[in-house]
Amino acid sequence: MKNSFSIDLQGNPGALEEMNAFLMNLASELNWQDSLIFKVNLIAEEFFTNIVKYGYRDNKLHLIYINVINRDSEIELNLVDDGVEFNPLDTDEPDIDLPVEERDIGGLGIHLSKNLSKSIIYQRKNDKNYIKVLIDKGD
Repeated sequence: MKNSFSIDLQGNPGALEEMNAFLMNLASELNWQDSLIFKVNLIAEEFFTNIVKYGYRDNKLHLIYINVINRDSEIELNLVDDGVEFNPLDTDEPDIDLPVEERDIGGLGIHLSKNLSKSIIYQRKNDKNYIKVLIDKGD
């Protein structure tokens, strides 16, 4: 059975729906549990959205490469983009103990992604951002 699945998406907000459809089809084909679907979707949406919102400083066509590797005990989610350098692991942790109205805007999605994954690795090479996320299939 095939275990690696990839898609190239345009780096614009309209492609989010296409990414979600890709992931949902994959989840159905591979019989993922609901909790795994939730984790993969949330993490993929968070990184994809950040790339689209903050990664590009021009109006050129950019592609975001997404690769999902299905393993026995984990999912490997890879995103590659040619946007500006941004290491999501360097962001400050949000103060989740503060009341909502006192918190800074942003950072919660990356915080959730870190907590829902086994590991996140970021690399910058050849003018591209590489994000690798390992997500445990168990709860």
